[in-house]
Amino acid sequence: MSKFLISLILFSAAADCASAELEASNSLCTELKDFANTQTGDKPISVVLTTYWGGYEYWKKCDSSRYKPGKKLCSYLQEHAHTEFPEDNLYNAAACLAKDTPKSYGNAILKLHHVTFSFINIEGVSEGIHVDLDFNDENGDTLTITARRHGSSE
Repeated sequence: MSKFLISLILFSAAADCASAELEASNSLCTELKDFANTQTGDKPISVVLTTYWGGYEYWKKCDSSRYKPGKKLCSYLQEHAHTEFPEDNLYNAAACLAKDTPKSYGNAILKLHHVTFSFINIEGVSEGIHVDLDFNDENGDTLTITARRHGSSE
């Protein structure tokens, strides 16, 4: 009886964790798409999330360039983004914007020091809006999220 009870408790805990992770993922997707949908002009809009993890010091900051919808996304990222594993912020954002869910490679870790993903035709984002995710860990871990209209410069 105790093995069954322990198994039930562990299963419930795992289900709660998976549910919380899915909820956080969905809220990230909503925040990203809401931000992208505020893009109305020819000039791209961006937020820059910078994280640091080293020894006993860790922090994260987000720059919205005083753009009000960017401040909303930054507020979300300040609370929910990963500090210790900043590449997870890129992977999670990419999973939100991709048409297909990226496949897991189990125990493989892809380590890129600078990568940019550009997404077009994003479900839930106005037609003609592109979203770029630029991750760079060469001078601090930064994730720049940019929404731009097709054909706009930069």
